[in-house]
Amino acid sequence: MDSRIENPDPSHFAVIRPHKSMACLINKVASTSLASHLLKLNGYEDLGPSPHSGLDRIAPKSADGLRYYNKTFYKFMFVRDPMSRLLSCFHDKIVMNPERNFWFRRHVLQTIRGKELPATKNVLRTTGNEVPSFEEFIQYILEDDIQDKFKSHWSPYWSYCTPCSIQYDMIGKLETNTADFKYLWKKFGWIEPVPVANSYKMSQETKNAYVSSLSREIILRIYKRYQIDYEMFEYDINAVLEVAKAAPLTDQELSESEY
Repeated sequence: MDSRIENPDPSHFAVIRPHKSMACLINKVASTSLASHLLKLNGYEDLGPSPHSGLDRIAPKSADGLRYYNKTFYKFMFVRDPMSRLLSCFHDKIVMNPERNFWFRRHVLQTIRGKELPATKNVLRTTGNEVPSFEEFIQYILEDDIQDKFKSHWSPYWSYCTPCSIQYDMIGKLETNTADFKYLWKKFGWIEPVPVANSYKMSQETKNAYVSSLSREIILRIYKRYQIDYEMFEYDINAVLEVAKAAPLTDQELSESEY
């Protein structure tokens, strides 16, 4: 279970010192596009294989530094519907790039199905039964004791970007990213092109099919894990339940809370 105490981590933030601003970049929320542009705004052109690998160069160097930027710089972050983010993560880490993601897929299967699998990539080439389903992926990330290198891809927004400790001046949404990015770029007069969020080209039909594969019980567990995000950033879990053709939350379920 997530700790309900915020603990701001300097490594989660990117400082644009020439423009006195600071961002919290959340994986699967246009973070690659933003990381690339923020590094360039700091004068870094050689971004290497992934912009994320260079973010340590523009992160606050200490907790004291983070507190200083919190008091004096303009702060912003971006969020998206939590279920949409989980779908994007599943698509990226399970569906796409089977060779690159072999070990992660294998670990998910062993964790959820409780059986050992051969340490060979052939096991994921032979049968679709050896590829985690969306429900198995969700079960994996809901495990309380999972400590995974990809955990930042599904950490709740409130715990990763600590909006009760960091006084954000702007919280944008991926659903309105075009307008939100333009606002931000215009505010600072940034010359770099406005980022374009990568949607991975997953059709709405495919997204609906994945969501429909989930039981109401699993969706309720997702809601409990991300309840603060759903409420704080005004997303609607009943819209997810509707896609899954499940009954909406009852008043009692809405009133129950893990925090």
